[in-house]
Amino acid sequence: MSAQTAHTDPLGGGAPDRAPGTEAAVRARPACGARAALHASDALNDMDALGSLGSDEWVLSLLQKFLASRYEDALEREMEAHLLQCAETVRGRANRRNGSARRTVKTSLGTLCIRLPRDREGSFEPIAVTKWVKDAKETERRILHMYTVGGELDAVGATVKAIYKGRLPQRRLAGLAASFWDGVRGWQNRPLKPLYLYLRLYPVPVPGRAKDKAGGCAAYAFLGCDAFGRSEVLGLWRNDTDSQATWLQVLENLKERGVEDILFFAMDGMPGLVESIASVFPRTLVQPRAESVGQSAD
Repeated sequence: MSAQTAHTDPLGGGAPDRAPGTEAAVRARPACGARAALHASDALNDMDALGSLGSDEWVLSLLQKFLASRYEDALEREMEAHLLQCAETVRGRANRRNGSARRTVKTSLGTLCIRLPRDREGSFEPIAVTKWVKDAKETERRILHMYTVGGELDAVGATVKAIYKGRLPQRRLAGLAASFWDGVRGWQNRPLKPLYLYLRLYPVPVPGRAKDKAGGCAAYAFLGCDAFGRSEVLGLWRNDTDSQATWLQVLENLKERGVEDILFFAMDGMPGLVESIASVFPRTLVQPRAESVGQSAD
């Protein structure tokens, strides 16, 4: 069976915050594997947020949460390096963490509120997000580039050096690059849910050799909502040539990380992607336009 293309609202009408037709839509189709578990659990009855899936607000919220967590991860790794440096430079110096403070930063996705770690001595001076400069767009582009699948350790190291060069000793940069690499690979390879109700492919501009109209290389964020209404960024991928072979590799990666089935996949005219979905997830309904669930296609 090939992937099917949906030209109407896949989850039914109803109130904007709920899709009462969802459960019936799932049960009307053969249940096996993850679908059977969903069929038996009746989990869709309480998914009040289904009506917002695929909306611009849903996309923005997911990307903002993802980017905020990446900033916070970078700052935590900076703090680890700072505390280690304190211990090495002054014998017996026992500086340590001392909670965190809230900080707002301006990004291309809007203003984010993040946690800024503090140390007991008050000597920690963050670099990825400096204390007095609130516009963090340059660091944002570098972080997105680092988390885009395809980068190797050397590429992550180069990005770390671009952010921290001149602010940390060379030997500390190597350790920080290795720390970032562990975090990046951990996020890229983390297990995923067996069933996603809805996936949307969304282009995100990040720096690279191939340039798009936004001045960055087109990376693609896979945004998904699982059977219990929890949404997440599954991953970021590069596909500079929009090749079908690359889309196949991306979808196989999702499968290797535990994804068994996807009910609805929203995408906007990516060459070769529909055929790739049909090959890897043949039961998935494909929406030819990245519309919000609850809105019918023209």
